[in-house]
Amino acid sequence: VTVHEHASVGSLIQKLKDTRHNCFPVLKMETEEFCGTISRHGIELILSQPHSVLAASDLNSKSNKRPPTLEWEQVMTMKERKFLGRNRTPHVPQILHGVVLDLSRWIHTSPYTVREDFALSETYFLMRGLQLR
Repeated sequence: VTVHEHASVGSLIQKLKDTRHNCFPVLKMETEEFCGTISRHGIELILSQPHSVLAASDLNSKSNKRPPTLEWEQVMTMKERKFLGRNRTPHVPQILHGVVLDLSRWIHTSPYTVREDFALSETYFLMRGLQLR
């Protein structure tokens, strides 16, 4: 299960609903090249922004205006006002599912990786230490 660097709101919501993964590999749209990871929590924070902010962030918009940048402080302020509850996937109206977001500011570009020749026992300890399954 992967996410593209420029992803639609609808595809992000679907990934959150379909999986219980806590982290997703991110691929460049043009080359399908790995460029880092993004956490489930990061995606939830982005999607929990006011709907007007999500709509204004659309990369497909015909507007010449530069999309607003979601700064960490703003995101955390909005997150504190919302309770994601048991169903952690934020509710976003269907009309905004086509909005394409630039996730590049949220991508962790230096993730842990496991090379082909890495020992299985070391891989196990790494994954358990990260609380991954």
